[in-house]
Amino acid sequence: MNFFNKHSFFYTLCFLIIFNFILDQNPHNSIYISDNFPKLNYQNLLIGIFILAIFSFNSYLKVAGRKGWGQYVRREGLKTHLKKTGTPTAAGWIFFVMSIVPLCILLPNFLMNKNILWVPLLAITVMFLTGLMDDLYKIKGTKEGLLARYRLLAQFLVGSLLGYYFLPWDLYTNIAVGFLLFGTAVNGINFTDGSDGLLAAVILATPIGLLILYAISQTMGIGFPIVSSKFVFVLLGLLMLSWIPFNKYPAKLFMGETGSYTIGAIVGFVAIYSLQSEPIITFLLLSVPIFQIATVVIQVFFYKKFGIRVFLMAPFHHHLEKKGWSENKIAYSAFFFQLLLTVSLIGSVTY
Repeated sequence: MNFFNKHSFFYTLCFLIIFNFILDQNPHNSIYISDNFPKLNYQNLLIGIFILAIFSFNSYLKVAGRKGWGQYVRREGLKTHLKKTGTPTAAGWIFFVMSIVPLCILLPNFLMNKNILWVPLLAITVMFLTGLMDDLYKIKGTKEGLLARYRLLAQFLVGSLLGYYFLPWDLYTNIAVGFLLFGTAVNGINFTDGSDGLLAAVILATPIGLLILYAISQTMGIGFPIVSSKFVFVLLGLLMLSWIPFNKYPAKLFMGETGSYTIGAIVGFVAIYSLQSEPIITFLLLSVPIFQIATVVIQVFFYKKFGIRVFLMAPFHHHLEKKGWSENKIAYSAFFFQLLLTVSLIGSVTY
């Protein structure tokens, strides 16, 4: 793959901007791991992950294409998407590998109770395996993949576990809210991954928005709010930057449920963890997933109840495609929407 095309400058600029943001945010420039382990320069860690992810996606593209690990596209879906049939899929395992190691190192630096580090790591691993099983079924010819009840069961168990450990209320409330938030994140992220470059655009917009606010606060000489999960935002942003060259329209590679479930699990964990101390982060993370799920629920309800379709197709980005929007236009629009949302929400509690 040739990375030195007309988009390379934009990708590199975005990377340098995010990298500079995390550099300026921590003057100590290192992460404590243990007394018997030297302090780790986290900029080197993240830049290494970024570069390794690019080469991993490129290598997997060649292997998956040669092995015929292609995407199955439903005939009842968008006709314009039928040409995507056979596109190499299940690249999401790279997101898991490239995120689980840095998260093992980064999470203890903002978890109040470091003894429960295993909880989010287990949550991400379970959802990765769930997505991987779904993709493997599809690659082997089972059109529907892993049965929906098993996927929902995994989401319930993981969401309940996260709610139990990270929410402050009684047991049943913690389980209910944990499942609701986690299920929203996983399924909403999965829906958002239904158009080339769309999920990457939405995820990338948040660290870019945080950078803009940080630059403004530095210029104005005022304090910038501490976002405890900023390292996770930066990690996801860098992974999305490494992913864009492969998934921008026309996509050469799909992450599959393996990727969307992994990313959804990370987003779901941060949303649950932030609910009590930084609820605005929870809303920011789940705004697009909630909207995507809402359009599907509205579509199904009105069609079953009244026999009418509110949207040409759900979720909403498919409605826009039916209206004639290109996948690039949808991705750029989603990016600027999430960017504006980030700047306005975080900015409202800053200035």
